[in-house]
Amino acid sequence: MTYQIIDGKKVAQEVRAELKQLGEEMKATHGVTPGIAVILVGDRPDSATYVRMKKKAAAEVGFISREKVLPDTCSEEEVLAAVSRFNADPEVHGILVQLPLPSHISEQKVLGRIMIEKDVDGFDPANIGALALKGVQPKAISCTPYGVIELLKRYKIEIAGKNAVVVGRSNIVGMPVALLLIHENVASCHVTVCHSKTRDLPGVVKRADIVIAAIGRANFVKADWVKEGAVVIDVGINSVEDATKKSGYRLVGDVDYDNVKEHCSYITPVPGGVGPMTIAMLLKNTSPSVWAMKAPSHIMSLELSCLDELWRRGGPRREPIDDLQQEILGYFKARDTKPTEKGRTYTRVPHIPLHVFVRGGETMGVFSSPGCLVVRPLQGGPTPCLALEACHTGGAYAYDSAEDHLVVLHTKNSRVSVYDMKTGVFFQALRRGRSCG
Repeated sequence: MTYQIIDGKKVAQEVRAELKQLGEEMKATHGVTPGIAVILVGDRPDSATYVRMKKKAAAEVGFISREKVLPDTCSEEEVLAAVSRFNADPEVHGILVQLPLPSHISEQKVLGRIMIEKDVDGFDPANIGALALKGVQPKAISCTPYGVIELLKRYKIEIAGKNAVVVGRSNIVGMPVALLLIHENVASCHVTVCHSKTRDLPGVVKRADIVIAAIGRANFVKADWVKEGAVVIDVGINSVEDATKKSGYRLVGDVDYDNVKEHCSYITPVPGGVGPMTIAMLLKNTSPSVWAMKAPSHIMSLELSCLDELWRRGGPRREPIDDLQQEILGYFKARDTKPTEKGRTYTRVPHIPLHVFVRGGETMGVFSSPGCLVVRPLQGGPTPCLALEACHTGGAYAYDSAEDHLVVLHTKNSRVSVYDMKTGVFFQALRRGRSCG
């Protein structure tokens, strides 16, 4: 059967030419040049090569290009800080973190730090989730799946209603491209996602009008798996040994290209197929980001709930502490308290995560749990909050640094009060607790 090669290099050049013209129009009309920033961690040769290719492509279309290179020994905090700096840079409209990252750095956490308006890789969960919702458009589409769809459209390949099989289920290619093929505004295909463990995988692929191979295994899809006239898109890129090459290896895809091509109507080669499109679509994703950040702000009415700040500004509200329980100190209650010394007790306030240690009428300290000292009190002096009544001035109070908002007061007549500075609630004891020896 006569087949046609889908030339990814040619289509990518067309896309870059369109983006160059768009960038010139942006600069002339709005005085802004699209900018993209790349973060590279470590010195992996393949990652460094991808970064160089992206910088070169950005320069070709007239985009600003920024780069931050960190050693593979850097901390996660350093990578997050680099992302935050690019988030705040008004000249950067798209941020790309080159994957994979070292094992001690969470890819999910780093990618999650990128502002969704600058997520030109399309990896933000909100962007992926938007693909799964009918009638919702993501702010950015994952670059490689986006490139796959662009190739199909540029070659005017009919895809609506076709049976598409995606071999591979990765977060980077397999799942996003499957969602794109299902999406009514993109392709409206009937999609099957399968993988190396799928039963009768050759039979499933054989029924496909469109095959998307993205499993990461060299020459995985065989000729007898593909039906006559199918469209085959090979996303994989793998190196295999080849003594005839100076490098000692050559690049192949996930499809057994030489044997499969005879059964296809269209097929992408490796290299030169989907690969060039990934970078082109990365730059294409950057352009809408410019408009998103330049869009005028607008005012909308919001229904406010009762926030903590409103409680604080409204003054303290009184609520009684129905019961106080006092227990005699023991060895396991507080390590720094002598169990033989008389007169030391601790008071537990129900529903409040504090324990107040008392000796006579003096507050000794505040504990978040028995045996764990939070802070020792200030004796006398001004009250911690002007909203508290002046009658507490003569007593002692302590601030709970662990909870970061509770103030406990113990007056000389052994009355315990708790003021919650976060919610404005003022708990006050009505009666003394009982001893629980």
